[in-house]
Amino acid sequence: NFFDLQRYVGQFGIEDVSLQKIYAILFKKKITQGQRLSNREAAEFTEAQQKYAALDAWACLKIYNQLTEINEGV
Repeated sequence: NFFDLQRYVGQFGIEDVSLQKIYAILFKKKITQGQRLSNREAAEFTEAQQKYAALDAWACLKIYNQLTEINEGV
C-alpha cells in the first residue's frame, strides 16, 4: 500500500506538488535537497544520498501530519 501525497494536497488547494513547494507553503520554510541527481538503483547509497532520502521521508511525514491536523480541525 502507499499514500499519494501529491493527490492529497490538492484537497487543500495546493496546486504545485513538488515537495519543496508543498513544504514551503505549509511551513513558510525552505528545505534543501542537495543530492537530487544520483543513481537511485546503485547497490549502496552514498551518505549524501541517504540524507536526501531521509529528508524526503521526514518532509512527507511532516506534511501529511500537518494536513491531517488541518483536516480534522475543519
